[in-house]
Amino acid sequence: MGTQAAVDLEAIELLSVIAQTGSMAAAARQLGKVPSALTYQVRRLEERLDLLLVDRRSGRAQLTESAQLLVREGRDVLAALDGALTRARRAALGFESELVIAVDAIVPIDVLWPLVRGFDELKAPTQLRFWHEVLSGSWEALLSGRADLVVGAPGEAPADHAVRLQPLGRIEFVYCVSPQHPLARISEPLTPQQIAAHRAVAVADSARAMPRRTAGLLPGQPVMTVPDFRYKIAAQVAALGCGYLPRHMAETELRAGRLIAREIAQHGAVSQTIHLAWREPVRGRALAWFLQAFRDVRFGG
Repeated sequence: MGTQAAVDLEAIELLSVIAQTGSMAAAARQLGKVPSALTYQVRRLEERLDLLLVDRRSGRAQLTESAQLLVREGRDVLAALDGALTRARRAALGFESELVIAVDAIVPIDVLWPLVRGFDELKAPTQLRFWHEVLSGSWEALLSGRADLVVGAPGEAPADHAVRLQPLGRIEFVYCVSPQHPLARISEPLTPQQIAAHRAVAVADSARAMPRRTAGLLPGQPVMTVPDFRYKIAAQVAALGCGYLPRHMAETELRAGRLIAREIAQHGAVSQTIHLAWREPVRGRALAWFLQAFRDVRFGG
């Protein structure tokens, strides 16, 4: 029997009723069976599984530890199958099983949560999966099919007739250094020659195949590359380097005085347009819902 033994859903339900009622007679009544038929069914199940499932010695039908384990685990299986059936029925209405959303590291992520709450109200079967990308990695995620939607794609789109863009606004950048950094003591505006003598901190482009980009670096400038903006901010607070930061990310450290903003020669306010990006045709209702919801979302100025 060994490897061929299997517990079907009817068996799990049968054992669960026996556990709830505490007797074979009561369980038989609830299941609409005669007691002898229920007893026979239990014995056949015990033979098939090579397990004692019901202890009859006390005069009451009590499940053995093995049977209790099957009931506990089986209830989880039944709940999962019920949920799967519900999601399958909803998927038949045109919802994707999963929607993958790549969010560029520059995006203020908290702005997205109201959209997720709104999407939850649809009771759709779609599982949402978010991850971070940086610079060219955002475009690559879309073009390669790793992501269905990109939030915060920077600059211009690569040449692809299927890619569609929706501007989400502009992100303002500010050049930041620690008060302990040498550039904090130089008269403004800082020149490129003065900046290039000091190490920059850069967030790594997450592209795997596309050419990787850098932003805000000068020719010959030493650079330390970090995985995300949290590392970049922490490194600049520690006076380990300098560089541009999105104002919305640097604001707390600027107000606390752990970073100071410096004016750069030949540069006014520095900002970058970011986009919502997707590919046509849009076939799933979840993606269509997010595209509509993002019409009311604007980042920055």
